[in-house]
Amino acid sequence: MASVPVPRGGPARELAQLQEMLSGVPAAVAYLAGPDLVVAFANEEFRQLVGDREVIGLPVRVALPELARQGWFELLGQVRQTGQPRRGHETELWIRRRGDQPEQVFVDFVYQAVPGAGGAIAGVLVFAADVTAHVRDRRGQETLAEQLTLTEDRYRTLFETLPQGVIYCAADGLIIEANPAASEILGVDADAMISWPAGARVARRARGRLALAAGGVSGDGGTAHG
Repeated sequence: MASVPVPRGGPARELAQLQEMLSGVPAAVAYLAGPDLVVAFANEEFRQLVGDREVIGLPVRVALPELARQGWFELLGQVRQTGQPRRGHETELWIRRRGDQPEQVFVDFVYQAVPGAGGAIAGVLVFAADVTAHVRDRRGQETLAEQLTLTEDRYRTLFETLPQGVIYCAADGLIIEANPAASEILGVDADAMISWPAGARVARRARGRLALAAGGVSGDGGTAHG
């Protein structure tokens, strides 16, 4: 992001013009001014992000004390000292939004130094997007996928090691899978049975050691599910 110049014309005029430029930005935006990083401007999205607290006119350390020991103030200080922007993607922070207990929030953010007169750093612009819902939804899907994979692995192990012969069939009756026990009972490689019709042909080969069941074929008293 290119540096954001502060409009000229005196501090009050500069701040008014900055507010006008940034109030419509579809993200949480705040301008932290001076060496104490006083919150000089915060749009509605920023106010919502911090729990609709009154932060204008307060040093950011006073306005948002729960951010201490999370590294945020140190990062802001680095931007003000070096003029180098800092960015974060899906970064966790704990912030007090409802009640006294901080809650977990994830944000995409940019800290951008704002040059003032003579090239000195006048303050820091904060841009943040609350991506908490997106992160939690994705993590929930990842957790579900991991659980499904674990369940499938357990099922596969059970299927492969069952002493009973088990054959799975499609709705049209064609074999789609057979476990090693079924292959041994039938004397046919499991891959060779794919697309066989599960019926008289299988029963003849099994010589009574596989029983036809609804949706599949099972051996030695086991049940196959289709």
